[in-house]
Amino acid sequence: MANPEHVEIVKAGKKAIDEWWKNHSAKEIKDKFPFRLQNVSFDLTGADLRGLVLHDAKLACANFVRANLAQADFSGSDLRNSYFYRLDLRQVNFTKTCLKDAHMEGADLERQLLLETNLDGAYLYGACLRRVHIEDCSLQRVGMSEANLRDVRIYNSSLHDSWFYGAKMNRARIFGCSLFACKMQRVDLRRAFFYGVQLSKAELMDADFRDAVLRDVQLYETDLSRAKLDGIDFHGITTDKWTIDSVSCTHFFTGSSLDLNNRHQRRIPHNGHLQEGEFEDRFKSRPTIEFIFEHGMPAFGPALLGIAVDQANLENPESSLRILSIDARGGIPRAVIEIAEKVSKKNALALVDAYYQQKFAQMQKEIESLKDDKQALLCNTSQRILLPAMESLEDELIRITDAARILGFTKGTISRWADKGKIRDNGKKKKERRVSKLSVLSLKHKLESEDVLKDAAEDLQDRASKISDRH
Repeated sequence: MANPEHVEIVKAGKKAIDEWWKNHSAKEIKDKFPFRLQNVSFDLTGADLRGLVLHDAKLACANFVRANLAQADFSGSDLRNSYFYRLDLRQVNFTKTCLKDAHMEGADLERQLLLETNLDGAYLYGACLRRVHIEDCSLQRVGMSEANLRDVRIYNSSLHDSWFYGAKMNRARIFGCSLFACKMQRVDLRRAFFYGVQLSKAELMDADFRDAVLRDVQLYETDLSRAKLDGIDFHGITTDKWTIDSVSCTHFFTGSSLDLNNRHQRRIPHNGHLQEGEFEDRFKSRPTIEFIFEHGMPAFGPALLGIAVDQANLENPESSLRILSIDARGGIPRAVIEIAEKVSKKNALALVDAYYQQKFAQMQKEIESLKDDKQALLCNTSQRILLPAMESLEDELIRITDAARILGFTKGTISRWADKGKIRDNGKKKKERRVSKLSVLSLKHKLESEDVLKDAAEDLQDRASKISDRH
């Protein structure tokens, strides 16, 4: 049963909890993994905590076994090392909550919304995370073996070094996440969708990727031994030094399009099935060269690089150059290009670079003329209409939520932009933080201006493919 004194303190609120911590030294509560019941701070076993609201409270090492947490709100609180064994957590608010090293074995989080939550080192063996939305969270070294992650949505989160042995992740949607060095043996990933995901050095032996879609996924040194790849659809993946021994694959799809109407046109083989070992022969790891986009990577950069590689192959067919991936995230943009064995990497890279620089200079001249026309039109309209209207406004401080609604981005993104100085703020943090409305409107105008120029870049992308015919 719960400690009545502890229940009373927790229900009294944050001030009472802070006062309790002043009278208890950290030595009494060992804040470390694994969790031990003798190290409990607040014993809330079986307590009725329905509707409890605790913002930014410290409840580390609390024991919530059999407690009723319906409609509870722990946003911003510290619940590290706490115990939630087999609890129903579907209606609990964990936004910006610290759940590091928490024990959540068998817990039910179905349809939860986790925003900026820290679950590093948490234990979620056999937990239900079906249809959970996870965004801007940290889930490093998390144990999710045998967990139910069907239809989960994960955005811009770090999950590296986590365990997913035997987890069910079919129809999962994972965007812009890092699953570096994850242990994912026997994971069910049927019909899953990965976009911009880091899967390098992951262990995916015996994983089921049937009918999965992979776009711009890093598979460097990834082990896919004995994986089921029938009907996998991939484009822009990095496969250098990957392991694909004894994989099962009757057919696959390739190409950037996701149009289901013409999917049969991207099927390989177009009819019939691959022979045993044929997939391995097609994609066995070969030497690669790294191409650096020294001038940054414009929208037409990949198209120009494709032209340069094609022309290098025409001049030297033995090179058998093939672009494996193009990565523009962080640092200097670069591309990984596969090359045939016994071919000079230095000479092949120099040839590709020479063709790329030639086409790049040519395209720069064309884009400048088109950019001037587009920019002139933009300036004539925006300066006459938008800018005077903005200048007539009196500046005011608005909430992060309001700024997110104006710009169409998440609150986390707005906060990060304010940290970097892209948006002026009042220098405060958390709930007291406010940002300049004029600064937000100015950024919105800038983003809309960039959209116009992106339209010009897309026009040039279409024209880039025609250059090789004219030259």
